[in-house]
Amino acid sequence: MSTTSWRVSRADRDAKYRSIAFTADIRDYELITSIGGVDDMSFMYLSLFKPAKIYVALKYTDLSISPDIEFVEELMTVINNTMKYRHPSLLPYFHSFVENERLWSVTLPMKAGSLRSILDEQFPLGFSETTVATILKYLLRALCYLHNQGLIHNDVRADNILLDFNGDVRVVGLHQVTNLAEGRAAAFDYVGNPEWMAPELFEQQVSFDFRSDIYSVGITAMELAFGKTPYRDWPPLKILVAKLKYAPPISEQELAKGKKKPFSKQFYGMIRACLERDPARRPSAADLLKHPFLRRAKGASFLVDRIIKSSNLVRKHATARPGSPTIPKPGSPALSSTSGSALSDSASPSAMSSSTALHAGSGRPLSPHSHGSAVSSISELSVVGDLQSRPGSAASGGGHDRRQSVVSQTSHKSYLSTTDDEAVEGGRW
Repeated sequence: MSTTSWRVSRADRDAKYRSIAFTADIRDYELITSIGGVDDMSFMYLSLFKPAKIYVALKYTDLSISPDIEFVEELMTVINNTMKYRHPSLLPYFHSFVENERLWSVTLPMKAGSLRSILDEQFPLGFSETTVATILKYLLRALCYLHNQGLIHNDVRADNILLDFNGDVRVVGLHQVTNLAEGRAAAFDYVGNPEWMAPELFEQQVSFDFRSDIYSVGITAMELAFGKTPYRDWPPLKILVAKLKYAPPISEQELAKGKKKPFSKQFYGMIRACLERDPARRPSAADLLKHPFLRRAKGASFLVDRIIKSSNLVRKHATARPGSPTIPKPGSPALSSTSGSALSDSASPSAMSSSTALHAGSGRPLSPHSHGSAVSSISELSVVGDLQSRPGSAASGGGHDRRQSVVSQTSHKSYLSTTDDEAVEGGRW
């Protein structure tokens, strides 16, 4: 298979992956290295799908974490929403199956991991202003799409933004999506992390709508710029009181204290607009895409130069000893891995033997269950048919930060299309 670099749009890349007949047998997948945690309850592994010699990411969820029906419904919500809602800035799923109380989902190999992990490991003081604008561009395009579908993401933060080595940015975290068509009362079942939550969510205001995501965008922008939110390490009650009684700490002196990172008036103006106490005064995602600060945004190749090449992310993968990650047994919060090589999406025969395949029992394909279905146990979750046979319903079930209990980790159509600056450079097939 050729390893020639192509200039491939993200939509085209997704379509090519969807054309592959992924199997429900874990023995067909060779796990290379851990990429990191996602969706508050899952881990992602760079893997090789051996029948097609193609690199993918396998998302792993331990089904024995909880027998609670809400946990099962939350898992189905992620699968349903990810299969149903498609956009170049959202991470797609191509297949899911259950094996030995483990739920596996096949998706794109976002090799650099989450922006939160990149900040922690490579950029503790945050990214440059242009880098922040570029990341926000892709985030806001995803939110434009979701909001136009009547959906609220509810968990916008750096943990839920993934980056690939080719500069591709994808938004995840659809386990807490709210469909406003289901009624505002149900919307309060889906609350995110207090650091990023809008004040109206603490108050459970009737006016709660997509602008709560915009507040989270403002907090996320500060997280990307300075390496942490203004509320980092605060107890939840202190965050609640601060957000309900005081203005957010967004002055240049407070945010940049000791960082020696001056940011523009446009940056702080955007932050203030996002963090308006009155939700009605906040801009929409489409409005933010036209904000003067977003004019600084570049394309995927810029992120390759400023994040991937200027850090040791690729070098870390390329120089690591090949190996197979240790998959925790069901019920165990432990996770360890040995890193494999940094790889393009297409695999060579020599690369296929670079690590030991995970040998386990054959899994069963998984299909979405609509909200209200009689899924009474984890065992029933493993026998509900083929995932790709029918699309799922909109969000259902309660969104809770479950992974934190078991592991310490945390409307303009023109904006919705894939444009030239959105094409991914250096992608391989």
